[in-house]
Amino acid sequence: MFEQVQEIMKKRDPQKTNPAITASPSLLLGLIKCGSCGASMTRETGTGKKGLSYSYYNCKTFLRQGKKSCPGHRIPRELLERQILDHLSNKIFTTERVKKLLTGLYKAYKEAKKSNAENLFQLTEQLKNLQKRLNNQYNAIEEGIVEKDDVKERIRELKKQKLQAETLIEQTRQRFQIPMHYYTDRHIKTFQSQLKRTFKSKNSSLTKNYLNTLVKRITVTGNNVHIEGRIQGALEIMEQKETAASHHNNGVLTAVNKWLPGQDSNLRHGG
Repeated sequence: MFEQVQEIMKKRDPQKTNPAITASPSLLLGLIKCGSCGASMTRETGTGKKGLSYSYYNCKTFLRQGKKSCPGHRIPRELLERQILDHLSNKIFTTERVKKLLTGLYKAYKEAKKSNAENLFQLTEQLKNLQKRLNNQYNAIEEGIVEKDDVKERIRELKKQKLQAETLIEQTRQRFQIPMHYYTDRHIKTFQSQLKRTFKSKNSSLTKNYLNTLVKRITVTGNNVHIEGRIQGALEIMEQKETAASHHNNGVLTAVNKWLPGQDSNLRHGG
């Protein structure tokens, strides 16, 4: 857990999602893997005798190279998606499980916060140094040592660096804060209701966004489906929900760049 929290501290951009995956009606593309060969599973379509179209998930290796390379896993798309959404909302993110996830994160954050104290100290010292250098420039102008126009670019650059340092310090402190009301049954039930409402809606874009926040990987082996979750994802959605309420942005989940793998779960698909 401690090592996982350390990953959060690494400076990196939010994960980029393939535009083709985002635009696809298949909710699990980019997440679902073949347990036999490790390849991604993709959408396979077909037409029945009566002219009806069918949509499945199947292994890319099987579709490209045949059974010699992988036995494949053809699963009805809508059936698997519904089973996974129901499993996440009804079995994984129960009140007790969410409380345990938050408690685990809190303990891990406390440990990571201790080790991060040195980094915070260095950032604070850097901020002090930048402020000192700014003051030196102002004093030099007041004393007539330099002209204001001669150092205005330097002052602008120092102000920019100072703002960046202040932002980093604030972000570092906030990373280890979990509001206590997140642990209440009322807040957790609000999160659960939002999850179920989103998963039952016809907004595939938002549903897919939630899935990519909550799930790291889905592995299909025969009739078994293994879900590897992101513990941090639940916290991120809670945070976004509060932000949406305060800024009236209709609850759209924005890109998240703090990732923490965690809760695993297994289910059996009925396909």
